[in-house]
Amino acid sequence: MQTQDPIQLSIFDFNLDEPEIEDSIDNLFTENDMVRFGKGRKGSHENAISRKEYSDLGIEFSPSGNDVYKKDLYHVESGLDGMINRMYDLKINIELNNEVKGNINEWIFTNIVSEQLNTRYVKKFMLAKLDASIRVYSININMFEKVLSVMERLTKKKANEFVREDFLNIEYLRDVVKPLNSLEQQYYQSFLNSLKPFTKICLKNYVDKKEKLKFNHPLVNYAERVLRKERNTQPQSFNSYYSAVQYFVKWAILTLNRFKNYNLNTFIFNMVTSENLDDYKSFLIKQVKEDELSEIYAKRNLQYVRGFFQLLFRKKKILNDVTTYLTNINADEYFYRQLPSDKEIQKLVNAIEQYSSDPMGDKLALSLMILMGFRGCEVASLRWADINFSTRSISITDTKGMDAVLPIPSKIYDLLILYQRSSGDKKYIFCDNPKAFIYGFRLLFDTYQLIAGWDYGGGLHLFRHIFVTRLIMHCPPRIVKSLTRHISDDTVAKYVHLERKFVKNELKKLSYLGGGSNDL
Repeated sequence: MQTQDPIQLSIFDFNLDEPEIEDSIDNLFTENDMVRFGKGRKGSHENAISRKEYSDLGIEFSPSGNDVYKKDLYHVESGLDGMINRMYDLKINIELNNEVKGNINEWIFTNIVSEQLNTRYVKKFMLAKLDASIRVYSININMFEKVLSVMERLTKKKANEFVREDFLNIEYLRDVVKPLNSLEQQYYQSFLNSLKPFTKICLKNYVDKKEKLKFNHPLVNYAERVLRKERNTQPQSFNSYYSAVQYFVKWAILTLNRFKNYNLNTFIFNMVTSENLDDYKSFLIKQVKEDELSEIYAKRNLQYVRGFFQLLFRKKKILNDVTTYLTNINADEYFYRQLPSDKEIQKLVNAIEQYSSDPMGDKLALSLMILMGFRGCEVASLRWADINFSTRSISITDTKGMDAVLPIPSKIYDLLILYQRSSGDKKYIFCDNPKAFIYGFRLLFDTYQLIAGWDYGGGLHLFRHIFVTRLIMHCPPRIVKSLTRHISDDTVAKYVHLERKFVKNELKKLSYLGGGSNDL
């Protein structure tokens, strides 16, 4: 099974209001453990930052922010709308239209539920849930996919052969609920209740009582506080870094005898040796060869683990630098993506027009992603206070804590003006709680892509790939870096997916004779 992109692997919710308590480790470990952690190893440069010697999880940093260069700002603003028109041939209707032509859950029911959950009791239940949010509707679908898979194995029947008694058979329930999380169990309980059994079945009686341990290691929390303080690193960036650390800790506990008596939160990082990290690297390479991990995931995983140990050593939390001779896994960071055409993007806009309960808001969100390169989390956290209507600019802090001020294209400016009139007095433009909003936001746009017939993958981040690729065709590299808010040319390059025809035409322009190579 191919592991998903690590940016999606969230392992815990950060407590952003937690104070910097340096003695929090004392509350968990014995004095003997303190010695092994290297608590007494203090240095005179405890708070020093060395960009040369330490990668600190590879987080890029720019002390001056990333505004569009001031001397280029006039040219960007004056030519921005023309450039946008050259980048896309789209019609985004900006008139307010509150008429809902279709229910998006109805589309999901017709095209997904009816085909994949072919059981009349499930379809009847899902048909009654059409007015639920897309988040609730999708969770129910995922829940039933798990349930029906287990039921088919247990009953030796096809899903369309299930009868009411199969779902109510208590002999199956313990196995059925095993793969379900607590929320899915609640939804399945609701489904069982809808079958109206004579004796009400309580699912809790069939759930094995296993408390899931939350990854909350004191040194992981300490590293987060250090990076927040030194680099202004945003919470969204930590999920992938510490899912990698958790993956390493789980491997060490299951594989190495010296760690078998520890758990996720009592693990002693000071006991890890260079040889252990070499063995872990070999394990990751083996996982890649067995198609359990992608090459890029293995490379990033080891990179984050290495950076984590370097940070602990620099801050005197472990005795030895165990990463001195650890090299990373070779993997190409770039892979070519096919991107949708203007006609396909227009189909997505039309899907929003037809199925969205808030077409103006969803078109504004889409425009921010494809016309300004906003990430999904940046859309979710955008506030009205970030918009300066008088200067037609947006202030934004990205996931690495860097600030930028960007000019607003007229198409987005007009949408913002109209949407503000109908949004009322809200802090955030699209929601009340960005953390709760982002999951449903992803599901919504995944569904719009399905309706539009897209098969490109990439989720919300695909729109940023579209933006950068279109931008680089019409904009000088200096401005591209500013508008994309990337420090490095290499980072920009990862988002560029030029078609062969475009590259061939550009090479022709370089030829004094107007010819060009035919070898492409």
